[in-house]
Amino acid sequence: MVKELLNRGIKKHYVILLSIALSLIVYFMDILTRARFGFSIFYIPSILIATWYAGRWYGLGASLAATLLWFIADLASGLPYLHPLVPYWNAGIRMGFYTMIVLLLSALKSEYEQRERLIKELRTAMENLRVLRGLLPICAWCKKIRDDSGYWKQLEQYVEEHSEAAFTHGICPECMARVEKEES
Repeated sequence: MVKELLNRGIKKHYVILLSIALSLIVYFMDILTRARFGFSIFYIPSILIATWYAGRWYGLGASLAATLLWFIADLASGLPYLHPLVPYWNAGIRMGFYTMIVLLLSALKSEYEQRERLIKELRTAMENLRVLRGLLPICAWCKKIRDDSGYWKQLEQYVEEHSEAAFTHGICPECMARVEKEES
């Protein structure tokens, strides 16, 4: 769905808005359950969307936003911790996890785009490549080639029609010697 929108010219800003909306939905679920259920994994789709369709920096921004939203929801729950730094530690761990996802996904996308470029170049090369294949019936005496319609054509004409090759003519040293010998 998002890819189709981007193909139609939808701006990255709309992808970011979608990412933010998804994060806010998860945030409100976090608030409603008062940290009794772990929703931190559900922030990942918004991070994935932002990274894949908008880029690494947007993905990192979405990671930071998801971490902050989770942190605020965690503090708002009012649940006690054994140490006051535990929520900060948890937020740092989540931010690190989200950042690894962004970096891995952006590397994966880069490889994917390079692969797509190579496939496109290969297809272009294959379209421009014309190769003669199979058995060609050729006259043993005059070297004419029979085409698929049964007509006999000069070797040069047949090759030029079925490939990108073009011929120029000259005389090899052996034939030149034979012609000179016959003329003398």
